[in-house]
Amino acid sequence: MEKRAKVDLTKYMTNIWCMISKTRILMHHIYFISGQFRRRQQTLEAKVSVLENMWVKLKGKLISKNTEIGGKKTRDMINEIIKIDPAIKFAALKEFVLSC
Repeated sequence: MEKRAKVDLTKYMTNIWCMISKTRILMHHIYFISGQFRRRQQTLEAKVSVLENMWVKLKGKLISKNTEIGGKKTRDMINEIIKIDPAIKFAALKEFVLSC
C-alpha cells in the first residue's frame, strides 16, 4: 500500500510539474505575441502620423497654389477636402497603410 502511494504521488507530482512547464511556455508565447502586436500598433500609428502630415502639407500647397491661380473649381475642391471628418480621414489612411 505504501509503495503504491509513493508511485501515485510520483505520478501526481510529475503531472503537476509538466502542467507548470507547459503553463510557463504558454505564458512566454503570450508575452511574445502581445509584444509583437504592441510593436505593430506603434508602427501603424507612426505611418498614419506621417501620412497625416503629408495630408496637411498637400492642403497647404493646394491653398497656396489656389491663391496664385484663383480658380473657383480649385477653391471648391479645397473646401471639400477641408470638410472631411478627421475620424474618416484617419480610417482611410489606416486602411491605406494596411493595404500596402
